Amino acid sequence: MVKGEKLEKDYSLFAHQNYCALLISSDYLRKNHMGQIDVAHLYDGKAYVAECKSGREEIDPLQLLRLKHACVHISLLLNVKAALFLVTRFAKSDNSAYPFNIKKIGELA
Repeated sequence: MVKGEKLEKDYSLFAHQNYCALLISSDYLRKNHMGQIDVAHLYDGKAYVAECKSGREEIDPLQLLRLKHACVHISLLLNVKAALFLVTRFAKSDNSAYPFNIKKIGELA
């Protein structure tokens, strides 16, 4: 399994064990020129969309634009606020018991 796929699988397991899973068809998103979503969930009346990146903490500007379009679409469909996050792994040298580093990219009303 590729490192990025493992991160996505691990974060998906964590998020969906703790929150209400939000599943969106990749075909639907691609057909409507929106970014494919790695992991999404609902919590406390808000949709959280996570982009999982292994090894780097940057999202390509075009991919970021497509992900923001997906967040706006979800927000409008569900009538909730949506937040976009970047998820990476903590370095092995970090003593944190929490295995993910989560950085908020933006929030949409």
